[in-house]
Order: sequence, then C-alpha cells, then structure tokens
Amino acid sequence: MKRDNNRQRALIALGTMGLLVAVLASAEPYLAALADLCGFVGGSCRDTAAYSLFGQPVALWGIAYYVVLLGCILKAPTWTFRLVMAGVGVEATFFYALVAHRIFCPICMLNLVVVVALAVLVFRPSRAWEALALGLLFMVLSLAPFTSENLPQRNPSRADAQPAVVARVDGKPITAADLERTMAGRIYDARMGLYKDKVKQLDQIIQERLLELEAQRLDTTVEKLRVAAVKDVAPVSDGDIDAYLAANPGIVSNWQGPKAELRKRISEHLGRNRITTALNTFVDGLRSGRKVEILLSEPPLPLTQVPLGASPSQGPADARVTVVEFSDYLCPACRKAHDVVSGLRRTYEGRIRWVFKDLPLERHQASFQMAEAARCAHDQGDFWQYQDLLFQAPKDLDQAGLVELAQTLGMDGGQFEQCIRDEKHRADVLEDMLAAREAGVDATPTFIVNGRLRPGLGRNNNLHALIEAELSTPVPH
Repeated sequence: MKRDNNRQRALIALGTMGLLVAVLASAEPYLAALADLCGFVGGSCRDTAAYSLFGQPVALWGIAYYVVLLGCILKAPTWTFRLVMAGVGVEATFFYALVAHRIFCPICMLNLVVVVALAVLVFRPSRAWEALALGLLFMVLSLAPFTSENLPQRNPSRADAQPAVVARVDGKPITAADLERTMAGRIYDARMGLYKDKVKQLDQIIQERLLELEAQRLDTTVEKLRVAAVKDVAPVSDGDIDAYLAANPGIVSNWQGPKAELRKRISEHLGRNRITTALNTFVDGLRSGRKVEILLSEPPLPLTQVPLGASPSQGPADARVTVVEFSDYLCPACRKAHDVVSGLRRTYEGRIRWVFKDLPLERHQASFQMAEAARCAHDQGDFWQYQDLLFQAPKDLDQAGLVELAQTLGMDGGQFEQCIRDEKHRADVLEDMLAAREAGVDATPTFIVNGRLRPGLGRNNNLHALIEAELSTPVPH
C-alpha cells in the first residue's frame, strides 16, 4: 500500500510538472524572459508555439491532457495507464516533428522527459502489448492531422536532408546556413539588386505585350504605334540645353571636348528622355484597358538572431515587437535616418521595444569613441538625449567636445570624462560589433524587426510597414 501511495504521489508530481510545462508553452509569447531563453537556443519555441492539432494549439491540448490525467490519478486510477500510453503516442508525433525539422525546443524537451517518466512509472511487463497498441494507435491518429496542419507552414529553408556542410574545423562542421547567416545583409542586397533588374525587364516585356495587343486591335504594327505615341514630342531647343547646363554646372567644368559636341550629346539625352516618357505615358493608358497582374514579389527579409544583452533600450521588455538598430554616429545615412527613427520610437512608444547597438565603421575614426561616450551617458540615464546630440554633432568632435555635450544635458562632467578616459565601455561596443558580424549586419543603419533583417529604412520608409505587419500578426494561443 505504501508503495502504491508513493507511486501515486510521484504521478501527481509529474502530472503537475507537465501541466506547468504546458502553461509555460502557452505563455512563452507573453513572457520576455522565457522568450529570451528560447531565443538563446535558436528561437525554436516560437516555431513550435505555432503547432496545432485539430485546429487547436498543441500547448492548449497539453494543458487539457494534464488536467484530465491528474483527475484520473486522483479519482479513476485504473484509467491512468491507458491515458499515459495514449499521451506517449501523441508525444511521439511531436517528437517526430522536432527531429524532422531539426528543432531544439527546451520546453518541448522538458515535456518529453515528463511523458517518458510517466510511462516508466505506470508500465507493467504484463501489459506491454497493450501499451504498445495504445501508443501506436494514438500516434497514428495524431500524425495525419498534425502533419497536414503544420508541415505546409514550416519554413521551406529547413531542408529534409542534412544541412550542407561547406567546411570543417577539427571535424566540427560549418554549414551553408552558418555561412549565409553571417552574410545575411550582403545576400539580401544581392537578391534585391537582382529583383530590381527583374522588375525593369518585366516592365519592358509587359510594355511589348501591351503594344502587341493594341496593334492587333487596331490592325497595325507595333512600330507604327510607337511612332504615333511619340509624334507630338517637342524637339529639344537651345533654351532646353541652356537650362540643363544651368541645372548641372559640373558638366561644363568636367567636359574636355568641344562645346558643340557637349550640346549635341545633351540634346540627344534630353530627346531620348522625352521619347521614353511619351511612350511610357501611352503604354500606361493601355494598361487601364487590360488586366495586368504583377506577381513578382520582393525577396523576403532574411531571418537572423542577435543577443540583446544590456544594450540601451526603450519600451516594455515583453513587447510583441522588438526592433534592434545597428548604427554609426558619423554615417551620413544614419544621421539622415535618425529623425525618422526618433519619430518611429515616439509613434510606437509603449507598444514596441527599441534596442540600440553600436556598429562604428572603420572609415569613421571618431565614431568608436562617440559610441563609448553614448554608453557613458547611459550610465547617467541620459543615453537617448545624448544620442540625439551625437547625430547632430560635428564630425571632428574630440573628447573635450564629447564632455561638453554631456554637460549641456546636466550630466556630471568629471564622471563622464573619467568614463571615457578609462574606456569603460570599450568591451560593450566591441561586443556589439561582434554581434553584428554574427548576425550578418555589415551596413549602417540596419534594423532587425522580430528577427527580420532590414538594411536601411527601405523604399518609402517600409520599416514602418514592417513594424505594423509584426504588430498585426496574431499571437499564438
């Protein structure tokens, strides 16, 4: 009897542990500390949080399962064996998914340990065939719906085969994914460059198709259509050439040939532009009468990971959206983007978490010390105000100038100067630079929005659109 009581207490303890694990799995999207832990091992908790079975989140099934199991242990112990073995079968389905997708989820692995321990406690050799039958039955029952619901949603970058190995060091492999992660920014830029070339070429093809269709409708030729489209283009006059030269004074100073030749080339250039504009206007008119669908899409933003550490941040730690900004205080593009960035931080205040990381470029010699100075300002609670001043400061700002800026904000000048002189935050800046390299960030400014790497603000500030998209994404339940 005493042995049975101990066994029951052990089962209750394991069932309670399993229930807590299931609750943690459900709460992961809302708990920043848990999210950071999962992110440290690869962010796979977010992957598994999206898993569902019969239309309901797997974590919710887990909570229901352990509640029922605890009830059986206390009120109907004869059913405990069957319920545990059924759970083993379903858990085998989940474990298959983890292995197939090469996911390491610490919460899932903890649940696996609980299920295995429960199976060991209730197993009896005399019921081995019953245990095997129940496990296989529930694995089969859960595998088909689980696969149909979740496999199409998986990231296609997770190949079924082993990851391609591009090198080994003392037998330890370096995979293609490892390599591409450190080149994420450059790979994205290359793909965007190719995408823009495709867009131009596609536009040309569409234009030709529209002209061909219009020529067929009018029973004429494409060439005659072109001629008709540009027949009203005004010729380039001497006044047009003079106006162009006045707007581009550097052309004359750099031109070494005869002036007549220069004017001839400008006339040809302006003429081609006018013809192109007229033809494009004509084709745009044709588009309105035809169904033109552009299905070519931009390359997706690369996914990457970066540790947040103790970097300066604004916003709640459990915010649904985290933006990590890598910037350089002397980078012209960063300075230009700073006003937009400040506006975004104000717009989404309280709704997102904004983390700043330093990436002083080698060609900007003073930017490293400016980054250290900003960290010294952070020590006195004035990082963001001091950062605003740095982005507007002269590019030749020396140490005395950095201290003077701090004093304008009411900081302790002596403490600030000592912080800079001691290079107190040199290691922090270097750590950010290393994090940038490992995340594939090689240009400033770069923004990482919930793991999606966005070099620069993008066209029409689509960083704003990216944040909005992340905010509007349903949270897994």
